[in-house]
Amino acid sequence: MATALPTLPPDRLALLDGAYRSAISAKRRQTLIGFAILLAAVLVASVVAEVRPQTFADNIGNFFSYLGRIFTLENGALVFT
Repeated sequence: MATALPTLPPDRLALLDGAYRSAISAKRRQTLIGFAILLAAVLVASVVAEVRPQTFADNIGNFFSYLGRIFTLENGALVFT
């Protein structure tokens, strides 16, 4: 069974396309603002906690190793199993 898709007149289609692009632009702007606020909060928290970024970057492997050890039980199984 064949069905036809409705087509809109070009002026109506242009209006809807403009509204869609405006909504996408607003969503992207909100996302970027959210990331900027998150980055600022992380930077402020690192200053308050007296974290030296270079030392943290140098030892990032130890940080993830520590997280792995936290989630491992004494018998070697993961906590989630």
